[in-house]
Amino acid sequence: MDITQLSPAAGGAYQLLDSGDGRKLEQFGDRLLVRPEPQALWRPEKPEWWQKADAIFAGKNEDDDGGQDGGQWQLKTNKPDAWLFSHDRLTFQCRLSGFRHVGVFPEQSPQWQWLERVINAAPKPVRVLNLFAYTGVASVVAAAAGAHVTHVDSAKKAIQHARDNAQMNNVAADKIRWICDDVRKFVGREVRRGAVYEMIILDPPKFGRGAQGEVWKFFEHIHELMIQCESILSDNALGLCLTSYALRASSLSLHGLLHDVMAKRGGSIVVGELVVPQKNSSRALSCANFGIWSAHDKLRP
Repeated sequence: MDITQLSPAAGGAYQLLDSGDGRKLEQFGDRLLVRPEPQALWRPEKPEWWQKADAIFAGKNEDDDGGQDGGQWQLKTNKPDAWLFSHDRLTFQCRLSGFRHVGVFPEQSPQWQWLERVINAAPKPVRVLNLFAYTGVASVVAAAAGAHVTHVDSAKKAIQHARDNAQMNNVAADKIRWICDDVRKFVGREVRRGAVYEMIILDPPKFGRGAQGEVWKFFEHIHELMIQCESILSDNALGLCLTSYALRASSLSLHGLLHDVMAKRGGSIVVGELVVPQKNSSRALSCANFGIWSAHDKLRP
């Protein structure tokens, strides 16, 4: 089994400028941000660059059990706390949130490109189910490529942010179905209804709560959810993409999970890490692990 590294294209709207001492200095469009990064076990290479940051998140990173240590953004300039971020021909809104996130995860851009390529090449219609869909970057990418998307997240604010992203990119209203619900409950209903999709995207947190306070724990619930997802893939299924930011869930464990769930469908499995290279440096940061099942080798990322 090969472990694949997927990285954002160099020179895009996002760049990792420097890292070290448990932090990272990032460029998001016209913003320079400093955020926690526990994997940066080294010293910064360009300490003078850090003085130019527009905002610094003061606080610890989320721990591996999904807890929140809290923190807040310290604004160093007068720039607003929301701005636009471009990816290919699409534009998304970034915002400084209370948990160090900004609404876009640039390390996932190779997955967005894979999603777009597969949809563009497939006979239409392509139905995509996006679970734990957050601010909807993947939903907008899929819809812009011609898919019909069901976007599911339990947070109303995240869904409104996703709606704003869709409207900003002139996505037709009938291209995305917005569902504010607990993911496990929604998928269970889809199984009972006999709904089917050609592609499923999952980006589950380590720990979360549903719309009615339902508890999600990655290591307790992911296997059952994946079994249900396999059952609602159509006979003409194209692919399934799982991203994990749970540090104990290695690429090897994701391969075992996908092989167990998808074995009867054949196809191929690619697992690896989403990696961000540091600008003008030999350093890189591993942000997450991923696993992608593709129905055919030509659909592999």
